Parts: sequence; C-alpha cells; structure tokens
Amino acid sequence: MCYNRIYNRRRMTAEGFACSVLAKSCEHRYKKGLFRSKDVRKKLKSNKRSCEECERIMKIGTTLEQPDEKLSVCVSCGHLTCPIHAKKHWQAVRTGEKHPLFLNLDNCEVQLVFTIEY
Repeated sequence: MCYNRIYNRRRMTAEGFACSVLAKSCEHRYKKGLFRSKDVRKKLKSNKRSCEECERIMKIGTTLEQPDEKLSVCVSCGHLTCPIHAKKHWQAVRTGEKHPLFLNLDNCEVQLVFTIEY
C-alpha cells in the first residue's frame, strides 16, 4: 500500500515526487505550489482512512448508498477523498483548477481528477 511507502521516506520533495510518478511530458510537473508534500505526508500519517466528504455527509444524517473504499489524496492540499468526491473537490470554487492531481492510495499513482475511475 501507498501509506507505508510514503511514510517511510525520509524526505518527499515535490520535484522528486513528480518525477518518480508522473511522465516527463506532464504539463503540471513544474507548476509552483501544486505539490504540497508536507500536507500529503501529514494526511498519510494520520491513520484516517475514509473520505472526508463522506464523513461530513454521514455526520449531518444523510445516508450514502455505498461508501467507496478507493481513496485518493489531493497533492495540493492533502484532502482525503473517494473518486466521486475528488471530482467535486476539483470543481469547488475554493479549489478550482489548482487541484487537478490526486495520489491514488491503492497503487501510489498520481492521476488527473478526470481520469480517476468511479
């Protein structure tokens, strides 16, 4: 799993992370502030393993059809999310196009939000 792989690294740098995971032709590779490794590392260390939006929905009393077990972390802010809510996170006014990349916790791949499988 991806949790232990990132947790055990001594230092995760944005450029090193981008180079190891993304193809060299990715247009997002050198965007300043896109990879916030400190926020991602903090989320992975927290032992929290459920979508933050799904938790919020359940707290207000709304039931979910079926909580998704596939989780991703926004590499720009550390937001832990399921595939359905990843798209909503990207489309939110407060995040917008600045948060298009997510780290899939199942296979440690960084994906554009619109390529995440539901």
